[in-house]
Amino acid sequence: MTDPEGNTNRHTFGTKYREDEGRLLSVDIGWNGSSALRTTTYRHRAPDAGPYPADIGTSFRESGDTYMATRLFPPDRRQIVERDTTFTWEAIAFDDYGEPTTVVRSSTLGHRRTEATVHHHNTAKWILHQIASVTETGTGAVMRLNTYDPITATRTTTRRFGRPVTTMRYHPNGLLWTQTDGANHTTTFADYHRGIARSVTLADTRTIAADVNDYGEIIALTNPANFTTRYEYDPLGRLKRIDYPDGDVPEWNDTRLTFAPAGPEYGLPVGHWKQTVGTGTALTENILDALWRPVLTRTVDTADVDGTQRMTLRRFDSGGRETYASYPQRTIASVLVNPLPAGTAMTYDAIGRLTDTAASWEGAGTLATSVRWLDGYMKRTTNARGKIATTTFQAFDEPDESAPLVISAPETAVTTIVRDVFGKPLSMTRSGTYQGNAVSAVRRYVYDPQQRLCKTIEPESGATVQAYDSADRVEWKATGQNLTSTSSCEQGGVAANQKATYTYDAVNRLTATTYADGVTLPITRTYTADGLLETIASDNSTWTTTYNRRRLSTNETLSLGGVNYSIDYTYTANGHAASLRYPDGTTVSYAPNALGEATQVGNYATQIATHPNGALANFRYGNNIAHTTRQNVRGLPSNSTDTGVLNDAYTFDENANVTGIADGLGGTFTRTMTYDDLDRLTSATNAALWNGAHTFGYDPLDNLRTTVAPGLNWTHHYHATTQRLERIAAGATNVIAYVTDARGRVTQRNAQTFAIDLADRIKAIGPNVASYRYDGHGRRTTVTKNGATTVQVYGQAGQLLYQSAPVTSDGIFRNGFQQGDANYPPSGGGTKRYVYLGRHLIAEDGTAGRRYVHTDGLGSPVRRTDANGTPSARENYLPYGWGPTPQSAPGYTGHVADAETGLSYMQARYYDPYAGRFLAVDPVAADAASFNRYWYANDNPYRFIDPTGQWACSGSEEQCNSFEKELGIAKEASTSEKLTGEERRVLASIVKLYGEKGDSSVQISFSEKGGLIQATQSLWEDGTIAISFGNVREVLERAGDIIHEGSHGLDDVERGRNENSRMERKESEVKAYTAQAYFQKAVGYAGSARDGWTPFTGISLDNIERQAEGSIKIFCGESTSGSCGPGGGQ
Repeated sequence: MTDPEGNTNRHTFGTKYREDEGRLLSVDIGWNGSSALRTTTYRHRAPDAGPYPADIGTSFRESGDTYMATRLFPPDRRQIVERDTTFTWEAIAFDDYGEPTTVVRSSTLGHRRTEATVHHHNTAKWILHQIASVTETGTGAVMRLNTYDPITATRTTTRRFGRPVTTMRYHPNGLLWTQTDGANHTTTFADYHRGIARSVTLADTRTIAADVNDYGEIIALTNPANFTTRYEYDPLGRLKRIDYPDGDVPEWNDTRLTFAPAGPEYGLPVGHWKQTVGTGTALTENILDALWRPVLTRTVDTADVDGTQRMTLRRFDSGGRETYASYPQRTIASVLVNPLPAGTAMTYDAIGRLTDTAASWEGAGTLATSVRWLDGYMKRTTNARGKIATTTFQAFDEPDESAPLVISAPETAVTTIVRDVFGKPLSMTRSGTYQGNAVSAVRRYVYDPQQRLCKTIEPESGATVQAYDSADRVEWKATGQNLTSTSSCEQGGVAANQKATYTYDAVNRLTATTYADGVTLPITRTYTADGLLETIASDNSTWTTTYNRRRLSTNETLSLGGVNYSIDYTYTANGHAASLRYPDGTTVSYAPNALGEATQVGNYATQIATHPNGALANFRYGNNIAHTTRQNVRGLPSNSTDTGVLNDAYTFDENANVTGIADGLGGTFTRTMTYDDLDRLTSATNAALWNGAHTFGYDPLDNLRTTVAPGLNWTHHYHATTQRLERIAAGATNVIAYVTDARGRVTQRNAQTFAIDLADRIKAIGPNVASYRYDGHGRRTTVTKNGATTVQVYGQAGQLLYQSAPVTSDGIFRNGFQQGDANYPPSGGGTKRYVYLGRHLIAEDGTAGRRYVHTDGLGSPVRRTDANGTPSARENYLPYGWGPTPQSAPGYTGHVADAETGLSYMQARYYDPYAGRFLAVDPVAADAASFNRYWYANDNPYRFIDPTGQWACSGSEEQCNSFEKELGIAKEASTSEKLTGEERRVLASIVKLYGEKGDSSVQISFSEKGGLIQATQSLWEDGTIAISFGNVREVLERAGDIIHEGSHGLDDVERGRNENSRMERKESEVKAYTAQAYFQKAVGYAGSARDGWTPFTGISLDNIERQAEGSIKIFCGESTSGSCGPGGGQ
């Protein structure tokens, strides 16, 4: 059989009478006449090889293959061959019903696992083949244990590796009555109508109520806060209207949905299908082909078509795989347009694996990337710069790229992962050579009998030990322990005063974090009736948040030492931010369009416009200076101009590394950059200011080893075992010396000393330099220096919004260049508001007057102008953030640069621009790509931004801002009372994976390909989660995408690898779509009747199954064999 792409698949069937007649014997995928890309062979056991009966019934046929139809031929072996590697599934023993009881999964790669399965067969009800238990025979671990009601055969309990997961009871009609977690928290479902529970009582007795019509459609849903969202449907049961809760000002616009045939448009004939989703004048149209695939997507504010329309064109192959996606365009006249707009083309092999991409760019030709599979089941990836990495995998009975073993990257960097029989990592080693010498570091992982990670042993921070409660929640954790056993958790060896303890309520929400050292102050939390964070308190401060009926925050008040600092938010009828009111009462309005894009920021910025990909195009400052950002073909900024103030032109290489910044105002600040084969910055050159090049050298562990510049030659010295930075030296002379504690935190930097609590927050700088206090989010609230205290108020986006400072002088840190300390002239004190457009600071206003801020591509303030447009001198930031003397104000990348230390306060951690790394280890676990626990911005400070210390974002400002906003929505959803405790736990775990922002442990990338990149870039393997935000769709839909892709990432991390097979990929997709359904349930969003949650079906397992199967067909191909190679993914 040859498909429309020209791939030939050959199916061979048996012809032996009463033996294999008509039975599929083998499948050759990608057959070329003599060989195939993949060959799968099947073998079945004979009917008389029992213990199952040979004869299983009587055929209704009087002639034909009645013998074959009435005999049991259970499959007992399947072999998959790719190149020189064979993957084997073999059943060794069977039960009386022909189910395999012992299965061996193995490959010629040397990996083998044996599983013993016991099945539950209820012959009274004739419900057969339910799984009772699965045991890995080598370890004796019971992987799964289910019990069933002896009368109804409904599943009553589930355990994983001995730990209780859920206990279920049922109504007499078989519908679910209660669901209880391991901590005995019970959710009750009652008052069913048409199979849907109209009353859900949570473990804390609060309720969710649904109004269900006779068609089984939810027409109203009331959350525990007693706010009701209503739904309407068309005659075919498709959602057509969402009516948000009444009573807010302004009243919310309804969301309207249609799905219907359309007239001729965009080159398609009359009768093609179109889906529309509209809220107010915001409209998204999906133009579908005959197979209901979105070939053209249009998003627009119909009140400003010319300024807001953005369109994306797509093409698909016969298997439903995306073969082309355009970059967002202002207009596309036809789906048949030729030539195609700039975009990315994808090619797949016969198995359905993505093999090549060709992306349009501003250079010659296209950006080509390729993936090839070699002997030994090795994957070779060539990126757009032509740099090659190879990966080998742990794989058992199926081809599987989810568990990398050896990743050989450029620059001699090799990551080796040792795994157990379940695929969990036991150790991860990064090794290579530096200056001819071998270097390496090892991370080790220990698990409890329930196969939960209980200890991580790392050279930088010692052992981190954690324990779990009966609901599988982390009960306590201790870092910096000297407990080195790789076979025991050693939880009993942790002193009580070393622990951070976590307390939860009945619906699994974190209510308190307490520290037993007697120094670190606790964090307490309370929640609204429907599960939104209401208060969070710590260290003499309490944040209180109120919400409107649509559950958007309307006020955040910081109570600090008896003084209240209030931030108010208002919204448009579409639910977009309309204004922000500062603690001093000043209000800034945004006048957003229907898509939620600001058109002004008070009178600080007006005439705001965006490009089709949502990135900022232009605006006008309040002093009439015009800002313009132009883009190249890829949507990257090619020029950023503030008339008469800044004029920077950017060039990029094939991997989007910044290779040049040309100063169009005299050339003084023109820079050129080069990178090594791992995309780490190796040089940045400026002749006018720097007198030449700053060059950087790295080892295979991603440590910055050398910094060389005119008049400067530094060597960074690391401890050979712990990888902690000990000193930066110029020859034999120390420039900066460091002391690090057992937890991997710098406690002394030259004469500076740091007092750090168990929450890893720097509380004081010595000797007698400064002290800091923090809120429950871990953000600074006060800075005390020279006996005077400055209050700092951060908003929900993590940006410094407001500051109240006394008259004082700041001591300038001694940085290694100075012979003595100096002081700033006395500050006038008073208050200051910081005004932002997206991520970039655009103005400072307050007691000292107004100044407009002009930032570079990283968000660093480089010039300021007054009301007349008179500019200050331009700031000169060196590659890793060295720059002007810090002034306790937003500096490098927009973070506050502390004058007293010279450090950048990035909220989760403090950053040292001289060392080019953080002072503490990453709070997010290491992976194969982000192996280094201290590195900053992937050693690529011109490309990556590190907003607050836990995830790094590579994309346009608009994309990164959008991601941050939608992640915040996902975070709020994870606390919603609409969800069960388990549903909240699932979402909270995904949100926790992303962290808070900043240090590149989780890298966020953006592409029209979306899931295609996710499929080929495992979070475990390279630390990347790809989100498709090319279409500016509904905010809630984007947030759902974040949950979906984050679920895949969490799955990878928890398993220590990617999916191991088609089955595991399917399980991962089911988890991802289930998590996305929980999110939709939490926020009441329904985009399609085929979603995993809709108001008329609730959580639809059937829809989730269909969604997952659709993704599997794209990712694994149409074959139903157990093998699975990435062909795209969703």
